[in-house]
Amino acid sequence: MKPGYKTTEFWIVLLTGLITAVVGVLVANGLMSTATSDAVVQIMGLLVVALVPVVLGWISTRYTHGRTAVKLEEIRHTTIYPAASHNDIGDGVTVDSRE
Repeated sequence: MKPGYKTTEFWIVLLTGLITAVVGVLVANGLMSTATSDAVVQIMGLLVVALVPVVLGWISTRYTHGRTAVKLEEIRHTTIYPAASHNDIGDGVTVDSRE
């Protein structure tokens, strides 16, 4: 299982929490009106919603590339013919005795 800070949920909750805290501090200190804070929170919520598909697409692409690399490596280390029909001539090279 991957560490929590590498999950999408962690970053969404962190970003949302930070935005809420900053807006709350600004409203409490009179630097932002309640109406403005509502608009800011709503805009930030929309930005988070817009970024989630982008982040998930990026994660999906990285996962797919990683799995492809693993599968290609497995293919590179697999022989095509059954082992009984091969003669090993050293350094990892096998020759089909039927050729």
